[in-house]
Amino acid sequence: MGVVFTPSDQGRPETINRVAGARQVPVSLRQYARTVSSEAESRRNPKGPAMSTYAKMKKRRDNWRRKTGEANAKVHYQTRETERVKRERDQYKQDLRETRKELEELKRQKATQPIGDKTGLVFLALQLFMVARIGFRAVSRVLAVLAPRLGLAKTPCPQTIINWVIRLSIARMRGALSPIRSGVPLFSGGCIVLLDASIGLGKGKILTVLALDARHHGLNQGAPSLQHVVCVAVAVNDTWTGEGIADLLREVIAQIGKPLAYLKDGGTDLGKAVRLLSEPGCASVSGHK
Repeated sequence: MGVVFTPSDQGRPETINRVAGARQVPVSLRQYARTVSSEAESRRNPKGPAMSTYAKMKKRRDNWRRKTGEANAKVHYQTRETERVKRERDQYKQDLRETRKELEELKRQKATQPIGDKTGLVFLALQLFMVARIGFRAVSRVLAVLAPRLGLAKTPCPQTIINWVIRLSIARMRGALSPIRSGVPLFSGGCIVLLDASIGLGKGKILTVLALDARHHGLNQGAPSLQHVVCVAVAVNDTWTGEGIADLLREVIAQIGKPLAYLKDGGTDLGKAVRLLSEPGCASVSGHK
């Protein structure tokens, strides 16, 4: 390859003819200088332009990888969050279905159970004791058998039933004694007092005083029953003596009048109390059950 200079009319080269085979390319002096400088640089550093292009490509690739990684991480995070939300939603739906089933079951039980509150349970237990005449343990067992039908989660124990009976007895005694005026006979024809101190309450003993109309056999057929007697007094003490029972009976006599007779068992404490009351001024007839 050769270079041909063509002088102009002013005596300087105006164009440069590059001979390459049979082709000649006219160039200016400045373009020729640039070409020579570029060729010299290429000979000194033949990989320069190529390395510059590779560095740009590598930089673009690294940027692309970084952006792609960030996009992938964001997509993965959104995917995990979507799956978590779906699981929680499904769990909430399952819990809602189970809760609705439980509510429907409770509504059915409440609608079908005959005992809706504690008052009905206490009434049923007292009816079994006083009307059916079964013991405290038997009442508890009967309620345990009927618990599924009655809707009872827990049946009362025998001691609980005893407490209910005691409260009923106290309420009835207060209601029965409230209209009685002091010194007025309880029955127009006189009464017979029944004494019993055989019932235990914890460490103490219960003394029960009942009054029966002396004309019962003339007015009724058959032996006296629970509805024919009136409970006039109940007292609890650790130990009962004849003097203590006599003092209680004096208070009773002041309220209902003097009885015609005393009906009791063969206990020495009750016998002594009757003897004390049979002293002058308190004569009466006593008998044994």
